[in-house]
Amino acid sequence: MSTRVKAVILQSSYIPWLGYFDLIKKTDAFVFLDDVQWTTRDWRNRNRVRTPEGWSWLTVPVQLRKPHYEYSVKDVEIDNSRNWQDKHLRTLKSWYKKTPYFDEVYSLIDSTLCKKQKFVVDLNYELIFGICNYIGLKGTKFLFSQEMSISEEIKKTEKLISILEEIRGVNTYISGPSAKSYLEESKFEGKGIKVEWHNYQHPYYNQNTWGSNVFIPYLSIVDLLFNHGTESLSILSCSKIIEKPVHIEVILPDEYKRT
Repeated sequence: MSTRVKAVILQSSYIPWLGYFDLIKKTDAFVFLDDVQWTTRDWRNRNRVRTPEGWSWLTVPVQLRKPHYEYSVKDVEIDNSRNWQDKHLRTLKSWYKKTPYFDEVYSLIDSTLCKKQKFVVDLNYELIFGICNYIGLKGTKFLFSQEMSISEEIKKTEKLISILEEIRGVNTYISGPSAKSYLEESKFEGKGIKVEWHNYQHPYYNQNTWGSNVFIPYLSIVDLLFNHGTESLSILSCSKIIEKPVHIEVILPDEYKRT
């Protein structure tokens, strides 16, 4: 790794959205922050896909034998007593079987889900790595906060800085805009680390609208993959621009009907 490094620290997510992979592309070191408290109704174990009626959740069921706040993300187990894998695969086949790259993308997801991993993070890691390999996203070093010697007592900004110091050579930290409410930039600057905000501009792409003339952004990357295959990296990173037809309206997921 070079002596001047851009780094991202982020929790793993289930088949994440486009911006997640744009962050991976923009960084030298990507740290999975999975030794933090588990949160419910979050992106760790669910994401959204397109349907004729709008969009729908794909949720991985989990086993929580204690209150959720007593769990670290890395320790949450998947509830494999439920046949959720088959449900997700049937859902994807139902809505994406006519897309141009269905066979190769479905095969990638199917081969991962059928392994029935024990922990949510292991499922997420394998899907993320598999997607990166499929779209040709290479060169980023993946690290895991749970493998670092960081005290559990350190929280928020101090924890992030401690992780960056362990990587060594980091001069830029890339963060999503949602962290502006708590991230103390001055403390990063004091360590010689510049904070760069990732204000992702979601691209338009050829999405199956089922005649609705509505494009829904901020879905799982699988929506892009099924429609554009290995071309997806150039689209999500905006090096390839697809012009939106004038008759297509962009509606955010929370403003559209949910199934």
